[in-house]
Amino acid sequence: MKSLPEARSRPRKDRGIAVVTAIGIALLVGILAVALVAYIFTQTGITRWGKSKRRAFNAAEAGINYGIQQLSYSSSGFPETTDTTGPSWILLPNNTGFKSGLPDEPPQPIELESMNQIYPGYSTKHTFNRYHIVASGIDMNTGITSVIEVRVKLGPIPSGTSY
Repeated sequence: MKSLPEARSRPRKDRGIAVVTAIGIALLVGILAVALVAYIFTQTGITRWGKSKRRAFNAAEAGINYGIQQLSYSSSGFPETTDTTGPSWILLPNNTGFKSGLPDEPPQPIELESMNQIYPGYSTKHTFNRYHIVASGIDMNTGITSVIEVRVKLGPIPSGTSY
């Protein structure tokens, strides 16, 4: 039987293996921690971009709804603006905005595509008008924009009525 001091002694080539193993494990844990932090930052950025894009889309949708509502109030559908050199945003309370037309272009009026169309099931005394509406939305916090384009059929309108 071996004596206790003799059993505890190790050969010279095994000395220091615990330190190398500890350093390897610490390095592996460090790499995993850095990868986790990078993943979290990436996911946060994607979420922030998605939220901003959704806010811009909702603002553009508000512009479409506003344009449809304004069809009976004015010839262009959007309020007239004196600024024809660039974007003229209508600001909303949540730091977003909308405008008619594309984001980097002057405001564009609603386009009347066709007038006095007659559809099956309606008499010739009632017609429909068709409009083309383009609206842009912007999230003012990030500058991200969204564009929606729709065609609206308005009617039935009694013949001879102008909208």
